[in-house]
Amino acid sequence: MGIKSLRAVFGESYPDPVRVISIGKSVDELVEDPQNDAWMDFSVELCGGTHLRKLGEASAFTIVRDDTVQAGIRRFVALTGESAQDALTRVKEFESRLASVLQLPVGPHQLKELKTLQRDLQAAGHMTLHRRRALEDELGNSIRAAIKAGKKAAKKNKGGKAGKPAAAASTQVQIDPAAIKAQVQKLLEEHKDEKPILVVQVHDNAAPSELKALCTEFGVQANEKPVFLVSAAPEDKKNRI
Repeated sequence: MGIKSLRAVFGESYPDPVRVISIGKSVDELVEDPQNDAWMDFSVELCGGTHLRKLGEASAFTIVRDDTVQAGIRRFVALTGESAQDALTRVKEFESRLASVLQLPVGPHQLKELKTLQRDLQAAGHMTLHRRRALEDELGNSIRAAIKAGKKAAKKNKGGKAGKPAAAASTQVQIDPAAIKAQVQKLLEEHKDEKPILVVQVHDNAAPSELKALCTEFGVQANEKPVFLVSAAPEDKKNRI
């Protein structure tokens, strides 16, 4: 135990005698001059037992955690063997799921699947650390992009400033004061499957009362379909209509 730079894990129990593992210098050299300051440049540690006879016995190796113990000290947790293979397989499954979800059309369904995948990833067991972090980043970016696209589509559908003007259908009408209700019903029926906005050009000689009655009837029958009434006033009556 007198070898300089010798490290032991706090709280760990070691057999007596204990095995010393040195990387860079042989143990014989360390024993010959145990207090040499040069040994501080090498990794010299106690080992509770030889766990592998050769590296091939590990089969696989993957880092699954990286924790900050205190300032300047980090702890890495890694798996080997079957546990490491499970961690690698798990991350591949999530990568495959994410690729499938990203193939879906951008919209509410894709957003729902992305959020489900994000929750599953948070609850998943050990996974290869750097690939798990990459998945978390890509999921977060994809969710933000889907939300942004949804807001843009909603604004466009509502005729917001960010979207193009909604398409409109146009027609002309000569008001029949005795049959305004029937006229409005016929116009709406004729254009019900056309563009979302209906522009109705009213004959120039329409009286204010007729225009008012037409507006009222469209308000009753048109429901959610926007209707614009256009009427040109004669020069001598431009201040009346």
